[in-house]
Amino acid sequence: MLGICSSSATDAVQALKTWVPALGLPKGLLLGLDVGGVPVDTALWNGAYVKYSTGGSSTFEQVRKSGVGFESLWKPGDAFVEDYDGKYR
Repeated sequence: MLGICSSSATDAVQALKTWVPALGLPKGLLLGLDVGGVPVDTALWNGAYVKYSTGGSSTFEQVRKSGVGFESLWKPGDAFVEDYDGKYR
């Protein structure tokens, strides 16, 4: 698990793109920057947090409860970006 906090989604994603290959980690899907294919306006965010996982982080029970479907299971290298308003440095 790797967490990246930043003042913007752009900076957070750039950090992810730098660290993952530097550490020899798997590259997967980047989630959280769109909703149903429509881009999220990250300029409205206070900051950004990226949660990166080298392994699955959702259990089957969590996926069933969410109603999203099994395609939402995390795979090695997947990352999720979200709005973050805490301290980032």
